[in-house]
Amino acid sequence: MSPSPLIDVRSITAEEVDRFAGFADPRIRLQLSEAWSNGSSRPEWTLLAESEGRVIARGALITAPMGGGVSTLEGTAAFLWADPDHPRHAEAFRAIIDALADRLAPHGPTTLDRRLNLETHSDIDRLRPLLLASGFTLFQEKIGFAWTPAVPVPAAPAVLRLVAYSELGHDGFRQVMAATTAATLDRNDRYYIARCGPEPWADEIMSSMDDGDQRSWLIGFHGAEPAGFVGVSAFDDHTWTIAHIGVVPTHRGHGHVSELLAAADRAARERGFSTGLSDVDVDNAPMVSAMQRAGHRSDLRPWHIWHYRRHVG
Repeated sequence: MSPSPLIDVRSITAEEVDRFAGFADPRIRLQLSEAWSNGSSRPEWTLLAESEGRVIARGALITAPMGGGVSTLEGTAAFLWADPDHPRHAEAFRAIIDALADRLAPHGPTTLDRRLNLETHSDIDRLRPLLLASGFTLFQEKIGFAWTPAVPVPAAPAVLRLVAYSELGHDGFRQVMAATTAATLDRNDRYYIARCGPEPWADEIMSSMDDGDQRSWLIGFHGAEPAGFVGVSAFDDHTWTIAHIGVVPTHRGHGHVSELLAAADRAARERGFSTGLSDVDVDNAPMVSAMQRAGHRSDLRPWHIWHYRRHVG
Protein backbone atom coordinates (compact mmCIF):
# COMPACT_ATOMS: atom_id res chain seq x y z
CA MET A 1 0.00 0.00 0.00
CA SER A 2 1.44 3.39 -0.97
CA PRO A 3 1.74 6.01 1.79
CA SER A 4 -0.84 8.77 1.98
CA PRO A 5 0.24 12.05 0.39
CA LEU A 6 1.60 14.58 2.84
CA ILE A 7 -0.63 17.35 4.13
CA ASP A 8 1.29 20.60 3.85
CA VAL A 9 0.33 23.52 6.12
CA ARG A 10 1.70 26.85 4.99
CA SER A 11 1.19 30.56 5.41
CA ILE A 12 -0.27 32.49 2.53
CA THR A 13 1.30 35.48 0.83
CA ALA A 14 -0.37 38.86 0.60
CA GLU A 15 -1.22 38.06 -3.02
CA GLU A 16 -3.18 34.94 -1.97
CA VAL A 17 -5.88 36.65 0.06
CA ASP A 18 -8.45 36.04 -2.66
CA ARG A 19 -7.58 32.35 -2.75
CA PHE A 20 -7.87 32.08 1.02
CA ALA A 21 -11.23 33.89 1.04
CA GLY A 22 -12.62 32.19 -2.01
CA PHE A 23 -14.09 29.18 -0.24
CA ALA A 24 -16.71 31.06 1.79
CA ASP A 25 -18.23 34.48 2.46
CA PRO A 26 -16.42 37.09 0.32
CA ARG A 27 -16.46 39.44 3.33
CA ILE A 28 -13.59 37.34 4.68
CA ARG A 29 -11.23 39.13 2.32
CA LEU A 30 -12.06 42.53 3.84
CA GLN A 31 -12.02 41.24 7.41
CA LEU A 32 -8.67 39.56 6.91
CA SER A 33 -7.15 42.63 5.27
CA GLU A 34 -8.36 44.77 8.20
CA ALA A 35 -6.82 42.32 10.69
CA TRP A 36 -3.49 42.49 8.88
CA SER A 37 -3.66 46.29 8.82
CA ASN A 38 -4.43 46.72 12.51
CA GLY A 39 -1.86 44.13 13.59
CA SER A 40 -4.25 41.62 15.14
CA SER A 41 -3.20 39.10 12.49
CA ARG A 42 -0.41 38.61 9.96
CA PRO A 43 0.09 36.79 6.66
CA GLU A 44 2.25 34.23 8.49
CA TRP A 45 -0.69 33.53 10.82
CA THR A 46 -3.05 32.89 7.87
CA LEU A 47 -2.82 29.24 6.87
CA LEU A 48 -3.85 26.77 4.20
CA ALA A 49 -3.62 22.96 4.46
CA GLU A 50 -3.05 21.35 1.08
CA SER A 51 -2.51 17.91 -0.36
CA GLU A 52 -1.53 17.28 -3.96
CA GLY A 53 -2.37 20.87 -4.81
CA ARG A 54 -5.87 20.73 -3.32
CA VAL A 55 -6.82 23.01 -0.41
CA ILE A 56 -8.41 20.88 2.32
CA ALA A 57 -8.61 23.30 5.25
CA ARG A 58 -7.82 26.86 6.27
CA GLY A 59 -7.72 29.12 9.32
CA ALA A 60 -6.17 32.29 10.68
CA LEU A 61 -4.98 33.45 14.09
CA ILE A 62 -6.48 36.71 15.36
CA THR A 63 -4.98 38.07 18.59
CA ALA A 64 -5.91 40.65 21.19
CA PRO A 65 -4.44 41.64 24.57
CA MET A 66 -6.11 39.93 27.50
CA GLY A 67 -6.61 43.30 29.20
CA GLY A 68 -7.10 43.98 32.87
CA GLY A 69 -3.43 44.85 33.18
CA VAL A 70 -2.33 41.43 31.85
CA SER A 71 -0.13 41.76 28.77
CA THR A 72 -0.74 38.21 27.48
CA LEU A 73 -2.10 37.92 23.95
CA GLU A 74 -5.17 35.74 23.51
CA GLY A 75 -5.98 34.05 20.22
CA THR A 76 -9.07 33.32 18.18
CA ALA A 77 -9.08 30.58 15.55
CA ALA A 78 -10.82 32.52 12.78
CA PHE A 79 -12.12 31.76 9.27
CA LEU A 80 -12.02 28.01 9.94
CA TRP A 81 -13.05 25.77 7.08
CA ALA A 82 -12.46 22.16 6.06
CA ASP A 83 -13.58 20.41 2.88
CA PRO A 84 -16.11 17.81 4.02
CA ASP A 85 -15.75 15.95 0.73
CA HIS A 86 -12.09 15.17 1.32
CA PRO A 87 -11.47 11.96 3.32
CA ARG A 88 -8.64 13.59 5.30
CA HIS A 89 -10.35 16.88 6.12
CA ALA A 90 -10.37 16.20 9.88
CA GLU A 91 -6.63 15.54 9.81
CA ALA A 92 -6.04 18.73 7.84
CA PHE A 93 -8.23 20.73 10.20
CA ARG A 94 -6.24 19.44 13.19
CA ALA A 95 -3.01 20.37 11.40
CA ILE A 96 -4.29 23.93 10.93
CA ILE A 97 -5.26 24.22 14.61
CA ASP A 98 -1.91 22.83 15.78
CA ALA A 99 -0.09 25.32 13.57
CA LEU A 100 -2.17 28.23 14.87
CA ALA A 101 -1.42 27.14 18.44
CA ASP A 102 2.30 26.97 17.63
CA ARG A 103 2.21 30.57 16.39
CA LEU A 104 0.37 31.70 19.51
CA ALA A 105 2.58 29.77 21.97
CA PRO A 106 5.37 32.40 22.25
CA HIS A 107 2.76 34.75 23.73
CA GLY A 108 1.56 32.23 26.34
CA PRO A 109 0.56 30.66 28.52
CA THR A 110 -2.70 31.68 26.97
CA THR A 111 -5.76 30.33 25.16
CA LEU A 112 -6.92 29.75 21.60
CA ASP A 113 -10.67 30.29 21.38
CA ARG A 114 -13.48 29.71 18.95
CA ARG A 115 -17.08 30.74 19.48
CA LEU A 116 -19.95 29.27 17.49
CA ASN A 117 -23.25 31.12 17.40
CA LEU A 118 -26.44 29.48 16.17
CA GLU A 119 -27.64 32.83 14.79
CA THR A 120 -24.56 33.59 12.69
CA HIS A 121 -22.93 30.23 11.83
CA SER A 122 -24.45 27.63 9.54
CA ASP A 123 -21.72 25.01 9.97
CA ILE A 124 -21.87 24.39 13.71
CA ASP A 125 -22.67 20.68 13.41
CA ARG A 126 -19.57 20.18 11.24
CA LEU A 127 -17.23 22.41 13.23
CA ARG A 128 -18.05 21.19 16.73
CA PRO A 129 -16.65 17.63 16.34
CA LEU A 130 -13.65 18.98 14.43
CA LEU A 131 -12.85 21.37 17.28
CA LEU A 132 -13.21 18.65 19.91
CA ALA A 133 -10.91 16.38 17.91
CA SER A 134 -8.36 19.22 17.68
CA GLY A 135 -7.77 19.74 21.39
CA PHE A 136 -10.59 22.15 22.22
CA THR A 137 -13.04 21.69 25.08
CA LEU A 138 -16.36 23.42 25.64
CA PHE A 139 -15.48 26.28 27.99
CA GLN A 140 -18.83 28.06 28.17
CA GLU A 141 -22.32 27.94 26.71
CA LYS A 142 -24.57 31.00 26.67
CA ILE A 143 -28.26 31.33 25.89
CA GLY A 144 -29.63 34.46 24.25
CA PHE A 145 -32.58 36.41 25.64
CA ALA A 146 -34.48 38.87 23.46
CA TRP A 147 -36.61 41.78 24.66
CA THR A 148 -39.34 43.70 22.86
CA PRO A 149 -41.40 46.75 23.90
CA ALA A 150 -44.36 44.36 24.28
CA VAL A 151 -42.96 43.56 27.72
CA PRO A 152 -45.05 45.61 30.18
CA VAL A 153 -43.24 48.65 31.52
CA PRO A 154 -41.93 47.54 34.92
CA ALA A 155 -42.53 49.50 38.07
CA ALA A 156 -39.68 51.62 39.33
CA PRO A 157 -37.51 49.83 41.90
CA ALA A 158 -39.21 50.00 45.29
CA VAL A 159 -36.31 49.06 47.56
CA LEU A 160 -33.20 50.14 45.70
CA ARG A 161 -32.18 53.74 45.13
CA LEU A 162 -30.59 54.09 41.71
CA VAL A 163 -27.51 56.18 41.03
CA ALA A 164 -26.08 56.52 37.52
CA TYR A 165 -22.43 56.17 36.56
CA SER A 166 -22.48 59.84 35.58
CA GLU A 167 -23.18 60.73 39.21
CA LEU A 168 -20.99 58.16 40.95
CA GLY A 169 -17.89 58.27 38.74
CA HIS A 170 -15.50 55.59 37.57
CA ASP A 171 -13.81 54.70 40.86
CA GLY A 172 -17.05 54.36 42.79
CA PHE A 173 -18.65 52.25 40.09
CA ARG A 174 -15.58 50.03 39.81
CA GLN A 175 -15.62 49.30 43.53
CA VAL A 176 -19.22 48.14 43.42
CA MET A 177 -18.64 45.98 40.35
CA ALA A 178 -15.61 44.38 41.97
CA ALA A 179 -17.62 43.66 45.12
CA THR A 180 -20.14 41.57 43.14
CA THR A 181 -17.58 39.11 41.73
CA ALA A 182 -17.38 36.64 44.63
CA ALA A 183 -18.79 33.21 43.71
CA THR A 184 -19.94 34.37 40.28
CA LEU A 185 -21.56 31.61 38.23
CA ASP A 186 -20.37 33.00 34.89
CA ARG A 187 -17.43 30.87 33.74
CA ASN A 188 -15.85 33.55 31.59
CA ASP A 189 -15.94 36.09 34.40
CA ARG A 190 -14.41 33.58 36.83
CA TYR A 191 -11.54 32.96 34.44
CA TYR A 192 -10.65 36.62 33.94
CA ILE A 193 -11.13 37.60 37.56
CA ALA A 194 -8.71 34.83 38.53
CA ARG A 195 -6.18 36.16 35.99
CA CYS A 196 -6.29 39.88 36.75
CA GLY A 197 -8.32 40.47 39.94
CA PRO A 198 -11.77 42.01 40.54
CA GLU A 199 -10.98 45.71 40.08
CA PRO A 200 -8.89 45.36 36.89
CA TRP A 201 -11.67 43.09 35.58
CA ALA A 202 -14.19 45.85 36.31
CA ASP A 203 -11.98 48.43 34.59
CA GLU A 204 -11.84 46.21 31.51
CA ILE A 205 -15.62 45.77 31.42
CA MET A 206 -16.15 49.52 31.78
CA SER A 207 -13.68 50.27 28.99
CA SER A 208 -16.40 49.27 26.52
CA MET A 209 -18.74 52.04 27.70
CA ASP A 210 -19.87 54.68 25.21
CA ASP A 211 -20.85 58.23 26.11
CA GLY A 212 -24.53 57.36 26.03
CA ASP A 213 -24.01 54.63 28.62
CA GLN A 214 -23.15 56.92 31.48
CA ARG A 215 -26.79 57.49 32.35
CA SER A 216 -27.85 53.85 31.88
CA TRP A 217 -25.13 52.14 33.93
CA LEU A 218 -26.73 52.12 37.36
CA ILE A 219 -25.84 51.29 40.96
CA GLY A 220 -28.66 50.14 43.23
CA PHE A 221 -28.26 51.28 46.84
CA HIS A 222 -30.09 49.55 49.67
CA GLY A 223 -30.09 52.29 52.23
CA ALA A 224 -26.52 53.57 52.33
CA GLU A 225 -25.02 50.32 51.04
CA PRO A 226 -24.47 49.49 47.37
CA ALA A 227 -26.37 46.28 46.67
CA GLY A 228 -25.60 45.75 42.99
CA PHE A 229 -25.28 47.25 39.53
CA VAL A 230 -26.54 46.90 35.98
CA GLY A 231 -25.16 48.33 32.75
CA VAL A 232 -27.32 49.03 29.69
CA SER A 233 -25.35 49.56 26.46
CA ALA A 234 -26.08 49.63 22.75
CA PHE A 235 -25.79 46.31 20.91
CA ASP A 236 -26.52 48.11 17.64
CA ASP A 237 -28.42 51.24 16.62
CA HIS A 238 -31.80 49.84 17.68
CA THR A 239 -30.91 47.10 20.15
CA TRP A 240 -29.82 47.32 23.76
CA THR A 241 -27.99 44.76 25.82
CA ILE A 242 -27.25 44.14 29.46
CA ALA A 243 -23.49 44.66 29.32
CA HIS A 244 -23.21 43.30 32.84
CA ILE A 245 -25.17 42.86 36.04
CA GLY A 246 -24.24 41.78 39.54
CA VAL A 247 -25.37 41.74 43.15
CA VAL A 248 -23.08 42.11 46.16
CA PRO A 249 -22.97 38.74 48.02
CA THR A 250 -24.34 40.12 51.29
CA HIS A 251 -27.39 41.45 49.43
CA ARG A 252 -28.19 38.33 47.42
CA GLY A 253 -31.42 36.45 47.97
CA HIS A 254 -33.57 39.55 48.42
CA GLY A 255 -34.86 40.02 44.89
CA HIS A 256 -32.53 42.88 44.03
CA VAL A 257 -31.63 41.36 40.65
CA SER A 258 -35.26 41.75 39.58
CA GLU A 259 -35.22 45.41 40.56
CA LEU A 260 -31.98 45.91 38.67
CA LEU A 261 -33.48 44.27 35.56
CA ALA A 262 -36.53 46.53 35.88
CA ALA A 263 -34.20 49.51 36.09
CA ALA A 264 -32.40 48.30 32.96
CA ASP A 265 -35.70 47.95 31.10
CA ARG A 266 -36.76 51.48 31.97
CA ALA A 267 -33.35 52.91 31.09
CA ALA A 268 -33.44 51.19 27.69
CA ARG A 269 -36.88 52.62 26.95
CA GLU A 270 -35.70 56.09 27.93
CA ARG A 271 -32.82 55.75 25.48
CA GLY A 272 -35.26 54.85 22.69
CA PHE A 273 -34.21 51.28 21.95
CA SER A 274 -36.79 49.15 20.14
CA THR A 275 -35.28 45.69 20.73
CA GLY A 276 -32.99 44.01 23.24
CA LEU A 277 -30.57 41.09 23.23
CA SER A 278 -28.50 39.76 26.13
CA ASP A 279 -26.96 36.39 26.87
CA VAL A 280 -26.39 34.39 30.03
CA ASP A 281 -24.17 31.44 30.92
CA VAL A 282 -26.40 28.36 31.02
CA ASP A 283 -24.70 27.42 34.32
CA ASN A 284 -26.08 30.60 35.90
CA ALA A 285 -29.54 29.22 36.66
CA PRO A 286 -30.56 32.10 38.99
CA MET A 287 -29.84 34.66 36.28
CA VAL A 288 -31.62 32.60 33.62
CA SER A 289 -34.71 32.52 35.86
CA ALA A 290 -34.48 36.24 36.60
CA MET A 291 -34.32 37.08 32.88
CA GLN A 292 -37.39 34.95 32.20
CA ARG A 293 -39.31 36.62 35.05
CA ALA A 294 -38.39 40.02 33.61
CA GLY A 295 -39.95 39.15 30.26
CA HIS A 296 -36.77 38.44 28.30
CA ARG A 297 -37.41 35.43 26.04
CA SER A 298 -35.12 32.78 24.64
CA ASP A 299 -37.47 31.78 21.80
CA LEU A 300 -37.49 35.01 19.78
CA ARG A 301 -34.00 34.74 18.27
CA PRO A 302 -31.71 31.75 17.64
CA TRP A 303 -28.84 33.49 19.47
CA HIS A 304 -26.95 30.73 21.32
CA ILE A 305 -23.19 30.62 21.81
CA TRP A 306 -20.83 27.70 22.34
CA HIS A 307 -17.38 28.90 23.41
CA TYR A 308 -14.61 26.38 22.74
CA ARG A 309 -11.13 26.82 24.20
CA ARG A 310 -7.72 25.20 23.81
CA HIS A 311 -4.96 26.02 26.28
CA VAL A 312 -1.65 27.02 24.71
CA GLY A 313 1.82 27.30 26.21
